Amino acid sequence: MYGFRHEDGEEAMEFFDNPNFVHFVGPLIRPGVRLCFIKLEYGHFPPGTRFHEEFFLRLTDWDGVRWGIASIPRKKWELVDPILSKVGLIITGDIPRIIIGGVLKVLPFEGEGIFSLENTLDHPVHESSPDEYAAMLEAETREIERIISQRPN
Repeated sequence: MYGFRHEDGEEAMEFFDNPNFVHFVGPLIRPGVRLCFIKLEYGHFPPGTRFHEEFFLRLTDWDGVRWGIASIPRKKWELVDPILSKVGLIITGDIPRIIIGGVLKVLPFEGEGIFSLENTLDHPVHESSPDEYAAMLEAETREIERIISQRPN
């Protein structure tokens, strides 16, 4: 299937160790993560262009959580910061993690070029009810669908 490649953990870690790339990791249920990846891909590495060859998106299920890992050339790092501020995310130096139902879930990927995405301290997710949280994810899905639908055929 186009855009997907099966690889084992050893192959993935070998790619993550490549000093020419940086990797942004977040649980896909965290508001802003999916939208960040779509804005990065469609805004700077559009499918169907030569730039798309520099964008890698991996999905992995770990400990009951689906995680996304977007990888781009290290020299294009500056493309990420404006997107993060628009979607309410920050980069942390911590290993990727999320708390679900009071339980800490951690993705066991770490390295010099791997960065965890977390919501900003003032993000409404921190004070949201379950219904408000679900509404945030639904609004994000609509925005993603809008971005994808505007892609030239």
